[in-house]
Amino acid sequence: MNYIIFFGIAAIFGGCLAQNEISEFESPTDCGNKESEWKPCIERKIGDQVFSACCERFVPAECRGLCIYETHPIEARVV
Repeated sequence: MNYIIFFGIAAIFGGCLAQNEISEFESPTDCGNKESEWKPCIERKIGDQVFSACCERFVPAECRGLCIYETHPIEARVV
């Protein structure tokens, strides 16, 4: 079973920030870490939009059905 899981959404926006400046977006304290139980840092709707745009741009058309943005670990394994 092949599927693509995208966890690097921050990398997409990284070019907009100063190189030696760390923003709250790059190093959130209330999400995306073990202490928050890996709570997503962005809304599902936004994640779906960004991930879909990334897939449209970089994934061949015949493989786009495998592009799924899933934040729940059990659901990600089932896909």
